[in-house]
Order: sequence, then structure tokens, then C-alpha cells
Amino acid sequence: MSLYTKIEWKEFRDNVIESDGYKCTICGRDSTEVTLQVHHKIYIEDKLPWEYGLENCETMCKGCHAAEHGIIKPKFGWKYVGEDDLEDLSGTCENCGASIRFVHVIYHAKWGFLDVGTLCCDNLTDTEIASNKRETQHLSI
Repeated sequence: MSLYTKIEWKEFRDNVIESDGYKCTICGRDSTEVTLQVHHKIYIEDKLPWEYGLENCETMCKGCHAAEHGIIKPKFGWKYVGEDDLEDLSGTCENCGASIRFVHVIYHAKWGFLDVGTLCCDNLTDTEIASNKRETQHLSI
């Protein structure tokens, strides 16, 4: 029998999710929109999953939880690093596959570096850094 089917886990899981307001602590979506799971921030040898303090666990939706463990690319937490002008459409965005001229390098602590286009850079960093650079460059020509 899996530890995650035991009543002790189900009760602990419910307490964690309730303490986080029934929302993913990363993206903010709630249980009406997504499947909520409990993520252990740390792992302690010889502790059962429900023997942790609430401060050592957090509620995440299934997607954010998978991203936290590096299973899928994170949608949040990317930081802008820099850019390069290839001077033609010879690059490929590693996020969406589009041909790109301007390569924007972004970084995520759990994923590493990605070379992306302007729109993907702005979307993943939740900024307008790349768009503003393109606009500034266009105005100075």
C-alpha cells in the first residue's frame, strides 16, 4: 500500500492545503481550476510524508509541482540575463520553436538557461525587458 493512500497522509494533505487557502502558492489558482498537491520543501530521512511541520510543505497545483521537480519547464521564476543580435532569422526560440533574430537569454534556478525570442522572454520573465530593448533599438536607428 502506498504511503500516499493512507488516512494519515490524506488528513495532513488537507491541513496543508487549507493552511494555504486552497490555492497554489506559486500560480495562485485554486481547487476549482486545478488539481492541488502538497510539495515537501525538504526531505528528512526516516520521516513519513505526514510527519513534517506545515512550514516544511506547501500547496502547489499539479503543473507547478511538476515544474518544481524539473519534470516540465517552469512558467514562473525566470530572470533576464542578456541578449544577442544574430542579424538575421537564424536562431530558434527554445521555448516555442519560432525563428528569431534577437536571442534573449533567461535563467531559472531549477531549469537553467534558455535562449528565447522577444515575446517568450517577456512572457516567461513577466516583464517587458525584451520588448523595451527592441523598441529602444528601433528608435535609435
